[in-house]
Amino acid sequence: ICDGLRPKISYAIPKSWKDLIEECWNENPKKRPNANQLGKQLKKIRRRGAKWIEKDIDESETGEVKTEVKRQSLHPDAIYTSRLIPYLSNTSTIHNDDLFTPS
Repeated sequence: ICDGLRPKISYAIPKSWKDLIEECWNENPKKRPNANQLGKQLKKIRRRGAKWIEKDIDESETGEVKTEVKRQSLHPDAIYTSRLIPYLSNTSTIHNDDLFTPS
């Protein structure tokens, strides 16, 4: 936002996202969502998932063809889950000199 001008949304996005973006850009700061309201809106959008139906894509300003975004399945290795590190039973044999190389 510069000198009261907002960037043009030049691609098709779900209407709910566009509305939220424009709400955050409101000229009057008191009409913009606060962090709590923004969090609630984002959770609401997230609950809907990535399955946007065609009518939710707003093409009125872009003239682009409506598209349906389908939820893609994730590769099982795409998400890292932490694991416990095995406990070393004999830690007395580890020396700092073995772990570091002199520079």
